[in-house]
Amino acid sequence: MVVVAVGAYAAYMLTRKPAPKYITIGVVYDSTGSFATSSMPEYEGLELWANWVNSHGGIYVKEYGKNLTVKIIALDAGSTRRRPSATTSSW
Repeated sequence: MVVVAVGAYAAYMLTRKPAPKYITIGVVYDSTGSFATSSMPEYEGLELWANWVNSHGGIYVKEYGKNLTVKIIALDAGSTRRRPSATTSSW
């Protein structure tokens, strides 16, 4: 019975995915253009939240059995009449 349990644990450890270094959160906001004044406080709030989460050890992810930090990836949409169509068509 012990051999089966040890073998099952070894198989589990060899086949599970390695934990990522962090949780990636993507956001599109306007740091330039006419909507920047309303968009930047939202982005700054997201950054504040991420810093708070990371300073408290990250977010526990049960699948990996550990806490992961948060990383924000941001894209400036530019809030111009021409820019949104060019930005979204490149995705």
